Amino acid sequence: MAYCTTDDIKDYLRPNTAQAMGVGDDALIARLITAAQKRIDRECGRTFEAVTATRRYHALRDVCGRVLTLDADLLTVTALTNGDGQVIPGSAYVLEPTNSPPYSQIVLKAGQGYVWQYTQDPEEAIGLLGTWGYTATPEPDIVEACVRLASFLYKRATNTGTDADRATVAPDGQILMPARLPSDVREFLAPHKRKSF
Repeated sequence: MAYCTTDDIKDYLRPNTAQAMGVGDDALIARLITAAQKRIDRECGRTFEAVTATRRYHALRDVCGRVLTLDADLLTVTALTNGDGQVIPGSAYVLEPTNSPPYSQIVLKAGQGYVWQYTQDPEEAIGLLGTWGYTATPEPDIVEACVRLASFLYKRATNTGTDADRATVAPDGQILMPARLPSDVREFLAPHKRKSF
């Protein structure tokens, strides 16, 4: 699911463009939305919609004592499998920060008898099946950032804008992003950047 729609872009651009946009613009706009969304995710170090997947963790490097530090935002846990193949029940751990998804750590409860371990190799030993993302659906300011960035890219690709940075469309249809984000998009994204541990 995209952070915004082609209609969102058309509605945003229509008052500012001399040409009437039609169905012929939809394919280009869809590619620009995808490019804008990927740029937003890369800029913030996170994704703003829910994705169910299994992520793997190093049983030594990603662990400190009872704490497993996650490399992505976690919304829910479906199954947590220790490096020895044992499933760790939800009653044996807590998610941090407490009561406030997205979660960034899993802490084994001290009195439950579980420790992070592995059988042969520590690499990718711990498996975590869950729902990943900063939010299940993008927040309004992320939607607005995507609309603004995709619109900026559309103006650059169709030569209807005056901004200094330029996105271009390569012969194979790939969108080449400008070096810098527009300042208003950077302002929308600033509070959502993932902090490193």
